[in-house]
Amino acid sequence: MISPGKVLFATALTTALTLPLQAAENLVISYGSLQRSVPVRAVRTYVEAGKITPELQAYANLLSSQELTDLRAALQGGVQLGTVATDSFLRTELGQALLQQVGQIIRISADLSGEQAVSAALVLAANRPDGITLLNFLETFPTTNVYVDALKLQSTTDQIQQLVNEARKVGAEDQAKLPPFTVPKGLKDPTQPGPYRSQRLTLKNKTRPLTTDIYLTTAPGLRPVILISHGLGEDNNTYRYLAEAWASYGFQVVAPDHPGSDEQRLIALSEGRSKEVVAVQEFVDRPGDLTVILDRLALLNRTDSRFKGRFNLNQVGVFGHSFGGYTALVGAGAVLDLAYLQQQCNTPKEGLQKLNPAFYFQCQATQTVLPSTPQQDKRIKAVIASSPPVSLVFGTGGLGRVQIPSLVVTATDDLVAPTVLEQTRIFNQLPAPSYLLTLVGATHFSVTSATTNPKLPQLGAPDLNAQRSLQSVSVAFWQSYLGGNVRYRGYLVPSYGPYLSRNQNRPTRLVTRPTVQPVVK
Repeated sequence: MISPGKVLFATALTTALTLPLQAAENLVISYGSLQRSVPVRAVRTYVEAGKITPELQAYANLLSSQELTDLRAALQGGVQLGTVATDSFLRTELGQALLQQVGQIIRISADLSGEQAVSAALVLAANRPDGITLLNFLETFPTTNVYVDALKLQSTTDQIQQLVNEARKVGAEDQAKLPPFTVPKGLKDPTQPGPYRSQRLTLKNKTRPLTTDIYLTTAPGLRPVILISHGLGEDNNTYRYLAEAWASYGFQVVAPDHPGSDEQRLIALSEGRSKEVVAVQEFVDRPGDLTVILDRLALLNRTDSRFKGRFNLNQVGVFGHSFGGYTALVGAGAVLDLAYLQQQCNTPKEGLQKLNPAFYFQCQATQTVLPSTPQQDKRIKAVIASSPPVSLVFGTGGLGRVQIPSLVVTATDDLVAPTVLEQTRIFNQLPAPSYLLTLVGATHFSVTSATTNPKLPQLGAPDLNAQRSLQSVSVAFWQSYLGGNVRYRGYLVPSYGPYLSRNQNRPTRLVTRPTVQPVVK
């Protein structure tokens, strides 16, 4: 029997073979009615030897030495996805949306979209030993000439840079006027480990296969509980550094592995056993997982000698990153508005919104059948949502139903769920007390741990400074709103951001609502 992966790969090759069987020889750059051609071999010479040939000299004169260095590094950098994984992703709704946009910039002629050719080139480039690089992409492009619309490319680049620049402004003006931070006396410094140790135990669930790790703190008595909801394509190990830190402060930390949106889901996509990045039922099942786990903990509290009387289920917090942020907010009381979402998804997006992958991700929820009652679990008393892609899925009032303390975490260089299109809007809809932690220079993946699974690519490098800032502020937040130590609110003030990042080259900012307003309409 032929595997699904081989069928997809054969389909991809068929797509490529419907186009001319030749590698691109020339890169044709158009500026309106003007065109200039550069041989692809000249690009290879520059990448391999750093030599600027006469054909490239005119372009090199327009760039600084640092920009040339950055350009060469970009041409050399590659992503190892494999042919099946690349083809599978490009066939998803998000992949198709991205192809449509790229096809308007990279064309097979001056006036014909390159969407199909781009798809074929990416799949073929993925089969090379060094994976998908810009150079491999050019050399596998199945037409003689690769036409690049420089004006559209510049426009897209400028819009992306605008997203980053405006994200980096969030809270900057207010923080420039802040007084020096005063360290609260008599409290454990949240940048340091707490006084307790923890034991890691693993539980299985029969009805839905939830492999769940429990970091059982050595702190005595009934302890508050923190649930961790991982992001799409992650697992219950991704935030182990946070789990261990929180357990050291006396919290019982519980990290489930959500089936249907974990690492195994991405592996299934990469092997051609799945057609979509996420099962749409996960928009319902994930928040349900939180209640299933809390009910299981309640049972263990009564019956299991290892856990008996250890979980304070009247004081529960939820941390979630990305799709986990959505999960956490639903569990905290946010209500989906699928009618509003459907309307937004049926409205063509323009400008910056077209560059927002979170928009396409949320639109998948329109295929969801909602349960008859909201999925809030009233045992949850505080929530942290890190880079949640939820600006549309809750409509204009769904986030207002979250009547518990909240902390939103955003990364200014996040192009998956951009700050000014997602997090500032979310933050402003959450009732007080709410906080916004801005990690300047960080990306969507900076607070995650590196994957150890050889079947998955490393999509972004972890950032120790960003992780340290998140760990510190989150400890103060949990201590303040779950641990009953209100003195830790002395750390939840705007001046703590500059203090926390005083020895770093990128600032951390902490603001409270309603001081932040959306920068982009």
